Amino acid sequence: MNIDPMDARFMTEAEIAKELGVTTAEFKAALPELIEEGFPPPHPLFANRRYWPRVKMFMDWRCGLADDENADVNHTLRRHTKDGQEVW
Repeated sequence: MNIDPMDARFMTEAEIAKELGVTTAEFKAALPELIEEGFPPPHPLFANRRYWPRVKMFMDWRCGLADDENADVNHTLRRHTKDGQEVW
């Protein structure tokens, strides 16, 4: 069974890089900064692939293309990213 890449939901880093128009190496170099900003984490139940609709939403927000509703969603996602000890 062949899956059309446009229908894929959980994507590898190489597939995401291709969709973003960069090489895998360029994507991996940018990944630490993206993760710090709230880039969607890999999902352990799906071979540690990332959920493409969420990745796209994040990138749209980061590039200033998202509306306020999506920006609020990404701000919430970023606040809940595991990045160390919580300070209240």
